[in-house]
Amino acid sequence: MHRSVCQSRLTASRRRARRPAHASGLRLNEGIVCTNLACARRFCGFVASFLLVFAALPVLPVDAANAPKPKAKVANVPWDFSGPPQPFAASCFDRFADEAAELTPEEAAGWLAPVDGWPLDITAPEARYGGGIVLKGLARLRAPWLPDSLMRLLLYNKTPVKLHFWMGNDGIRLQYYTGSSSRQMWVAYRITRPSAEQIVLDKRQLQVLDPELAMLVTDSRRNLHAASGVYEIRHQDQTLVLTQGDLRLLTVPVAGPPTDVYFEGDGAIIKRIAMLRGEPVPPEPQRQRRVVMRGERPSELRWIGELPPGARLERRPDGSVRLSARNTAQPAMTAVPLVRPGLYEIIVALEDPEPETGLYLANTTGRVLDAIGFVRDAQTGRTALGYDLPDAPPPSTKLDIEKTPAPYVTGPVWLRLVLAGGRLRFWVSGDGVDWGQVLDPHPAAGAVEQIGPYPKSTRAPRSFSLRQLRVR
Repeated sequence: MHRSVCQSRLTASRRRARRPAHASGLRLNEGIVCTNLACARRFCGFVASFLLVFAALPVLPVDAANAPKPKAKVANVPWDFSGPPQPFAASCFDRFADEAAELTPEEAAGWLAPVDGWPLDITAPEARYGGGIVLKGLARLRAPWLPDSLMRLLLYNKTPVKLHFWMGNDGIRLQYYTGSSSRQMWVAYRITRPSAEQIVLDKRQLQVLDPELAMLVTDSRRNLHAASGVYEIRHQDQTLVLTQGDLRLLTVPVAGPPTDVYFEGDGAIIKRIAMLRGEPVPPEPQRQRRVVMRGERPSELRWIGELPPGARLERRPDGSVRLSARNTAQPAMTAVPLVRPGLYEIIVALEDPEPETGLYLANTTGRVLDAIGFVRDAQTGRTALGYDLPDAPPPSTKLDIEKTPAPYVTGPVWLRLVLAGGRLRFWVSGDGVDWGQVLDPHPAAGAVEQIGPYPKSTRAPRSFSLRQLRVR
């Protein structure tokens, strides 16, 4: 049986050996080839049908309102708002790309337009100043101010200049002063203009005729200690911010973005002007100080001191206090006692300060250490800030706003006072948030324990209104 099985297997093996070696494989490959050709024919037919249907579809117009619009630079203007906003870190230390190509009088015509009825003279400076332009008179900036506009200026720092930013009939003047170290600074003034006859011309240069002119903030001489470079001006968070490098020089509150910008100078040398889009300046770190007295309603505080006949302290329903005096033979003085004698930062909000009034600091016994007074400027009749004493005669003050910073005050006024190291320092602010030092420190010594208002002895009625008193 075993032999028959073996013979059967041998016979089958011989039969397979007599077949052509490629016969079975050929039939298999033929089947694969046939199958692939059929699939290819069906695929080609599908593609042809799809192309015929797609070609028959109507061509639809692109919706122009919804289509993305590439921002392009407006032709024949020197400013460029086409690119994305520049990050502050990228622009603050970036000098102009081509420092050799400074502004020329011909190029300045594309930036600055004359103001009807007022002189304007733009010339090239002397060779020792290099390039740029010399501006004499008043000129309007042609470029619009967008919500994220960034103005970059390269100035010759030894010539004064004024920049007027108008928001309707209210505005801000950024004025740069030159001269000695005590006068070299940027100052922001509040300005207003009537609907007609906005500017008057005197023998010196163009000035804004404005009874509401007031100092809002200064750069606290930061610019004096900063490296020379490009100034940048932005509108952000309802403020105008002036920077140089990564240093914030000053911040001043405004009602909105500027609608009109004017350049004013009497020989100001401007090297370069550029306008583009820029990101906001990062906020400055705020120092947290312990509040000793909030004083948001001064009428609820404890007031000490005996007032002379003719003087009265009025506690108002809105929380403010008003100290008035008339026909008094001596200063009318009242004060709020602090917790203990010490080193304090005192912040006050005043309303419409009048000449021959002020704010004094006293020690435990009530002896006056020093005071900030409101005086009348003999040149203009405006009310201005200065160092004073309650029992001193009214000082004779003559201010020239064209030559030195003029601390005029009108309307709401914020002051910050610190007596330390034998010196009294004070700052002014337009909103109680951003501050600027006004005058040089004044010699004074002692520990403060009392603070209060005063009108000097006077026959004419005088008053002092205090809206807030905060001690830290």
